[in-house]
Amino acid sequence: MKKNVFYLLLLLSTQIGFSQNNLLWQGYFSYNEIKDVTESETAVFAASENALFSKNTITSGIKTTNTIDGLSGQTISAVYHSVKFNKTIVGYENGLIIVINELDGSLLNVVDIISKQLPSDIKKINHFMEFEGIAYVSCDFGIVQFNLNTLQFGDTYFIGDNGAEIIVNQTTLFNGFIYAATKQGIRRASITNVNLIDFNQWTIIATGGWSSTTTFGTDLYAINNFGFIHRFNSVSSSFSGIIQLSQPALDLRATAGYLIVTTLNSIYIYNSQMALVRQINTGQISESNVAFTCSTIVGDTIFIGTKENGLITASLSLASSFENITP
Repeated sequence: MKKNVFYLLLLLSTQIGFSQNNLLWQGYFSYNEIKDVTESETAVFAASENALFSKNTITSGIKTTNTIDGLSGQTISAVYHSVKFNKTIVGYENGLIIVINELDGSLLNVVDIISKQLPSDIKKINHFMEFEGIAYVSCDFGIVQFNLNTLQFGDTYFIGDNGAEIIVNQTTLFNGFIYAATKQGIRRASITNVNLIDFNQWTIIATGGWSSTTTFGTDLYAINNFGFIHRFNSVSSSFSGIIQLSQPALDLRATAGYLIVTTLNSIYIYNSQMALVRQINTGQISESNVAFTCSTIVGDTIFIGTKENGLITASLSLASSFENITP
């Protein structure tokens, strides 16, 4: 009888322990602080501080990926989904890259940037840009090539003055050139140049600090550190300011039909004529203390990343209510 009571108490204790552990895991995998978003034609992928989730816009199904599945517990800083290769690339502040094969769910840790003989505080990954099977990885020291087919690293570009390390926030392709928005100017080089590792091949076409750059339609846009949107003039090879934002830009991206700019308190959505078609302010959202981090569009839905409130959706065409879809 005493043995039966002992076994019963042991079983209850074990179950309570498992329940407590589950609660701890649920608290650890917080999806509230959205670091970056990326998209395909039918899904959006959102990266929080140490976890990832995606939503299928057709089925409304949500999939989560966290450290139990193989992600690192380090801080995520960028995410990119390659439609062509059906892979999601997760970048970290310490330089780690994890490649998720969406076909079978397998994960690959790539530590080449971590292993580089560079100060540990300049290995942060800021952005991924894909061109002809190569992901150009913007880092706090320069640009690195990553082959999305072989999953191997290629050349590293130190494009600062005299080949020094330089913070590269974002890159884009425009009219045969790769443009890099850096802490010290916008720099460009021909994408077909076989010697891009030579810093002399990179030309400074705009001075000052630049947070972002992207190609939208037939134009090239960039935003400086003061929140001034510029458009590139191919004739003069220079940028001209066109729109002054009220705050610095945190995120700039282009989808098929829209240019999307995110600041701490506002999201601006422009059409191909750069007419403002939708503006969303934090005051429109009922949740308290909302601060934006990034945003994108899939179909007619705007997906809004926030600092503490997860991922929020809104309709592009209607000034409808907002919905929080965070797991």
